[in-house]
Order: sequence, then structure tokens, then C-alpha cells
Amino acid sequence: MGYNHFLTTVRRKVRVDLSELIQLYLAVWCEPDRTFRQQLLERILAEDGTYTDPIAHVAGAR
Repeated sequence: MGYNHFLTTVRRKVRVDLSELIQLYLAVWCEPDRTFRQQLLERILAEDGTYTDPIAHVAGAR
């Protein structure tokens, strides 16, 4: 079990985490329940994270 095995394991983990992150992110936009939507946001956004698109700039999960 050398370096290549390590890299393969890390890449798999990153892909799984990224896939989960994307699924949660998309779920936020489809969730009608405000409380549950906030819980999802808190799982995917860092306290000091930001979101920017052409019409908004938001800092934090709240």
C-alpha cells in the first residue's frame, strides 16, 4: 500500500464528499420548509463562507 493507493483513496473520498455537497446544495434550493432549509445550509456553508451570483452576495449561513 504505497503512495498511489493513498492518492486513490483520497480521490474517492473527495468525490464522495463533493457529490454529497452538491446534492445537499441542490436540496437547499428545493426545500420549502424554512427550518429544514436552514439546517441544510448550516451543513454545507462555513460560518465565514460566502455565496455570490449575479444578483446577490451573502455571507455566512444565516
